[in-house]
Amino acid sequence: MAGRPRPIGFQSGGQAALVDNRYKLIKPEGRRRSGRGQEGGPSESKTDCLLFDLVADPGETRDLAAEKPEIFAAMKQALQAWQRSCQHSSQGADYRDDQAAQQGTP
Repeated sequence: MAGRPRPIGFQSGGQAALVDNRYKLIKPEGRRRSGRGQEGGPSESKTDCLLFDLVADPGETRDLAAEKPEIFAAMKQALQAWQRSCQHSSQGADYRDDQAAQQGTP
């Protein structure tokens, strides 16, 4: 199976996730320093996101945020950039220049 060339983001109902081949970063709705952890129990995570290894843990039961800080930080930054891009797009900012060019206005 070929790897995904870039991460793919998802957002629904106040939750967001970013999947980048092996890893998945999840930002659950309203998460504040607790959430899913080992076997679905409370997590001792000190972050607002969770990181899972989809190959080793397809059931997403083990938060790896503390064990994989570099991957966690990179994916969190990518998720935030993707969310900003979505917000920018939903406000029509991605399309203003194209629409103006099509209409012949600056």
